[in-house]
Amino acid sequence: MTLLSRATTILTATIFGIARAQTCPSNDNGQCDFEPTNPYSCGTDYNCAYKNRCLAEAAGFDVEADCCQAPMPSTCGMISSPLLCGSKQCPYANECIASLAGYDPSQCTAPPPTCPVGDKDCEGEPSNPYTCGPNKCAYKTVCDAQSAARS
Repeated sequence: MTLLSRATTILTATIFGIARAQTCPSNDNGQCDFEPTNPYSCGTDYNCAYKNRCLAEAAGFDVEADCCQAPMPSTCGMISSPLLCGSKQCPYANECIASLAGYDPSQCTAPPPTCPVGDKDCEGEPSNPYTCGPNKCAYKTVCDAQSAARS
């Protein structure tokens, strides 16, 4: 893994709290060395981070269609209150970071809640719908709910 792709993975994880690594395209031949830092996240789920627009374009991305601005959150607290902003549903860790990217709070919404999924086979269990947790997660059986709680 090159230093740039390692930094890309680390920057992506820092900005969006993403735990999985992804191979991101890079075509940095030094052509972007003097471009100002203005980070962008591009690609599937915006998992590829680039230091500036030039690097994102060099990697083959259409910045307007495939990328979101990913400002450095140094002036923002690390409060996690995820938001999806704009028509591309750009993900940001909180309202402060979204505003650094140029979004007004009215352009952002909270992402849909996520519910854990268990790995236990509950196929033979009787149907008994069960709703639980702060996200009001719905499960077909108590077995499914218990399995999800252990994951």
